[in-house]
Amino acid sequence: MATQLKEMKGEEFIKKILDGERDFSRVRLEGNFNFSAHEGFGEMQNYLKEQDLCSNPIDITSSEFINITAIGLHLPYVRGKKANLDRANLREAYLRAANLERSKP
Repeated sequence: MATQLKEMKGEEFIKKILDGERDFSRVRLEGNFNFSAHEGFGEMQNYLKEQDLCSNPIDITSSEFINITAIGLHLPYVRGKKANLDRANLREAYLRAANLERSKP
């Protein structure tokens, strides 16, 4: 039996990142969310740039981030095996050493 994905709003995702959460595996983010246009995007970006994401990466394994926009997202070392990023606009994103094995672009 497959585990159901946890539904999450984009604003909630940003808040959880800023609160230090790292595990977003098996999450279905609201479709069409535009991180880049959200008022908290800059704060989230600055926060992520200050973190040791190599030792403590964000995990989006088996999650769905469909048709999102996150231009210039700073997310090195992200773990995202089998993540569904269908139609995601990640132009200019910094994804150094990301593990997106078997993910759907």
